[in-house]
Amino acid sequence: MGKPLNTRKKFPHLSRFLSEEQLLFYNRRRKRPLRAYFSWLILGFLGLHRFYVDWSWSGLMMLLFCMTGILFIFTPVGKIILFILLIWWIIDAIRLPKMIKMENEQLEKKL
Repeated sequence: MGKPLNTRKKFPHLSRFLSEEQLLFYNRRRKRPLRAYFSWLILGFLGLHRFYVDWSWSGLMMLLFCMTGILFIFTPVGKIILFILLIWWIIDAIRLPKMIKMENEQLEKKL
């Protein structure tokens, strides 16, 4: 088997307050920037990155915007919707670190 994780060294700010089991749980559930940016880059226009960081309602809104824009792509309304989605997608690239930080802080509070 693989080498055991030393979660006490990995999360020193939490190790004083949490047990080893809670630290392992935190390590499994925390959101990671690389995964979030990968999902943003590959399927971000569908809102996948928002689902990853547990912002499901806004992820669903992005998905609906995308489907509506694709459905009406040959009309001015569809082009406007897709343009709005593009702007939203670009802004999310900037906001993603804060979204991850907020979700990880919320996870710490739950523990």
